[in-house]
Amino acid sequence: MHKEVSSDSISESSAQNAPEPSCKTSCIDDVAGSKAPEAFSRPAQAPLDSSLFTGTTWRLNAGEASALIAARGAVVLDWNCAGVPVIDGYSDQADMESGAGCRCAVMAPWSNRIQNARYTWMGQEYDLGPAPDGSREANHGLMLNTDFERIDDGQDPASLTLHTVTGGVEGYPWPIDVRVTYRIHEKAPEQGYQGYRLELEINARNLADVTVPVGLGWHPYFHANAITDQGLDSLYMELPAKTEVVSDDMLIPLEGSQAFKEADYAHSQCGRIIVELKGWEVDTSWTDLWTDKDGLIRSYVVGSQGHLVLTQDTPVAHSVVHAFTGDTLPTRKRQSLALEPCWAMTNAFKRIPQVMELEPGQTRSLHTSVDYVS
Repeated sequence: MHKEVSSDSISESSAQNAPEPSCKTSCIDDVAGSKAPEAFSRPAQAPLDSSLFTGTTWRLNAGEASALIAARGAVVLDWNCAGVPVIDGYSDQADMESGAGCRCAVMAPWSNRIQNARYTWMGQEYDLGPAPDGSREANHGLMLNTDFERIDDGQDPASLTLHTVTGGVEGYPWPIDVRVTYRIHEKAPEQGYQGYRLELEINARNLADVTVPVGLGWHPYFHANAITDQGLDSLYMELPAKTEVVSDDMLIPLEGSQAFKEADYAHSQCGRIIVELKGWEVDTSWTDLWTDKDGLIRSYVVGSQGHLVLTQDTPVAHSVVHAFTGDTLPTRKRQSLALEPCWAMTNAFKRIPQVMELEPGQTRSLHTSVDYVS
């Protein structure tokens, strides 16, 4: 049974009140079962061909790792590590134009949904309007159909910085400067990279002359078969969370304290909750996140042939990590897992507007990374 907890207990001090991890920066020995991955042989796959896309793309390279990034939405299309596709992004131009699954979306100036696509800010109501299919979800911000431009000097083959100015649209009239930086690393244990690493930094600066609401997030999908040969059902997650967010059929958190249940799962030795994916159609957030001793939130996805480690910044009130097993997608159902670091919970513009405030000239950032270890 899950037990309800008061929303008062979920606050900016949640990380300080969480159980102290029993290890310095991670529980990887505990997570990985303290044993080497099972033998796993598979043919190497070439990186995704950029010619499948008609828009501008850039390829990053670092040793045996590469990543393909699109100007449209600043989304990562592919991250290939020594012949293993890890990111499950859009497969071609038609797939990207469909927007199905919001694959690897950079989410700004809000993440996930806003109830009925309407919110009130500083006493005025704003309407983001319906989606092309008529739904009113205001899904995943304004970036997916926005073209970014490259602003770095292009001298580093392993990094890329993109830029756009968003806002100025019905429902969100304020200009926001959004900068997105990707960086990839090859294996370098002596530098702390036990596996391959993909880093993402999102910076959003308020260009308006008034305080505006801003939230950030990332929606990456990871191939299940990058870390297992037994399908998504064989995977489990270890999450540094104390609370599960309870939502309605539209994935909007319930009112008040009803939205929060104690995460009454089994726990690892380090105190993370263990979430098995077998037989569960997951589209769920967890909050009340706690950090390792280095100040980072670490979530793990574990398979028989490897694991993923997702990091995100120190939490603010109602920061979440959200997981989605893809059961409702039109194609590629349960082929990959979306594990999403978000600066704030779904419907935050309406639920916790004071947390979303960003003053003129100020910048809000989300730093996140994923390690692939096999």
